[in-house]
Amino acid sequence: MIKKSFLILLILAVFVPLSAFGATIKVGETYTFKSGDSIRDNLYIGAGEASSDGDVFGDLLIGAGSITVSGNVFGDATILGGDVSVLEIIQGDLRIVGGDVLVSENVLGDLVVVGGNVRILSDATIGNDLVVLGGRVVIQGDVNGKVRVIGGEVILDSKVSGNVDIKAGEEIVINNNAVISGDLIYSGKSEDVLNVGEGATILGETIFNKGKVTFAWSAKFALLAFFGVFVLIKLLTILVVVVLATIFLKKFSNAVAANAVEHLGKKTLWGFVTLIVIPAATIVFFASVFGIGLGILSTLGYLMLVSLASIYSGVIFGAWMDMLIRKKDKLNVNWKNGLLGVIALMFIIQVPVVGGLAGLFFFLLALGSISTLTYDYLWAKRK
Repeated sequence: MIKKSFLILLILAVFVPLSAFGATIKVGETYTFKSGDSIRDNLYIGAGEASSDGDVFGDLLIGAGSITVSGNVFGDATILGGDVSVLEIIQGDLRIVGGDVLVSENVLGDLVVVGGNVRILSDATIGNDLVVLGGRVVIQGDVNGKVRVIGGEVILDSKVSGNVDIKAGEEIVINNNAVISGDLIYSGKSEDVLNVGEGATILGETIFNKGKVTFAWSAKFALLAFFGVFVLIKLLTILVVVVLATIFLKKFSNAVAANAVEHLGKKTLWGFVTLIVIPAATIVFFASVFGIGLGILSTLGYLMLVSLASIYSGVIFGAWMDMLIRKKDKLNVNWKNGLLGVIALMFIIQVPVVGGLAGLFFFLLALGSISTLTYDYLWAKRK
């Protein structure tokens, strides 16, 4: 039952909230948004093979095995797939999690990619910053901001307006066409990891940090890279999922809440461990060519866990408060206390310092409860 509920909830967390407010959702084995068509709403696609060839005047989100985007996107685009090709202009930010990733047109905002083989072609210009976690990373398109890369092999052959910060497990190649207006900061096993072509230009300093991950990840890019769009789920979309989950997946919701409240300290600690360990393991996987598959799986799993925790943090708070106020001995999750809990917690979070700590506590509590329930189920299945 837990397995079935968990899978259904993942689908709800990924797809249902996105259809709720000013959005069009399309699901099927194969889906093509035809060239010449346009849509004023957000467009969300879930399919085995997906193609977006028309113009999207809102945001675009696609989850599929094979994905091609050859139509304009006037908002942000978030793409999760195996083979991903972006062949037309993205007016906002572009976030990609994929195996083989190709970007051949302009991205006017930030570009964040987690992938195995990542190629940004010379026809593409990135309007702001570029963040990549990958196995083999080739950057031929110009970047008008900073570049931050963790990869196995990293090749830079373009102009970068800001600093370039690279950690590579195997090799860093700065080709002849590269022009770096800021500093080049790199790390690896030794200084020999860096190979700079004779025609390359580095206007700032070249700094080597042996054995260090030199990324000064800003909060903005850490969120984009590891949490992606799921942590940024809007208030109303979360409320839709909460209502659906607490009504149709009542047993699972009660299990998550009870597991959290009955083992408060332990589950909060597990949540903290999950929050730190999975991203760290993902970086290690992607730094190794042989671990790319595991890296992609751990990234997707992490996004799912964080998405669920962001939903259930409020559900746990509401059910717990309901139990205390009514002086009951047992938690009972329903759509009313779940909904009130989410709304109340969102207001509490706005309180400086204390609110943020409260929000973090319930998020870690939910993350710990869900991750341990998942682990317990998988371990029992193994036996």
